Amino acid sequence: MPPVQVGLGVLRPRMAELAGELADVAITWLTPAAYLRDTVVPALRAGADKAGRAVPRVVVIVPVALTGTGREATELALASNAGHMQLPHYADMLGRSGIDVDMKADPEASGKALVGGDAFLFGDADELRGKFEAFTAAGVDEIVLNVTGVAMTEGPAAALRELETLLRLVDAA
Repeated sequence: MPPVQVGLGVLRPRMAELAGELADVAITWLTPAAYLRDTVVPALRAGADKAGRAVPRVVVIVPVALTGTGREATELALASNAGHMQLPHYADMLGRSGIDVDMKADPEASGKALVGGDAFLFGDADELRGKFEAFTAAGVDEIVLNVTGVAMTEGPAAALRELETLLRLVDAA
């Protein structure tokens, strides 16, 4: 029988510390690399040290899209993340990371802030490669590429092509 592992969703410092104490893997969503480096990973280490155990693996789910003709970063970001951005715990985490979102007052500005703060990654191959490297440098073990924005705005065939292109980009690095 395969081993069972415990994964905990992590957004804020106390959640990360608890994951450090108990989990095999800490999983994040919409968390910029700098926030992981400065907040989440140190809290994971603190929890692991407190429990006398190894730091859990860090897996980030990264909403991402390549630049392209007719593509607008804010539209893609909102298509894939508007629901999460309305939730208090995500808004709090994003605020802690320097990304102010207020979906009720100004969804467009919130989407732009998400892109500007690198919680939603958008760029050409070289830009994205650098942004992925920032996650590795922050202590991330695994990056899950999420192309929901492309799927929601351009359909599943475009999302599949996007993933194929992104995987070639990552493989080349």
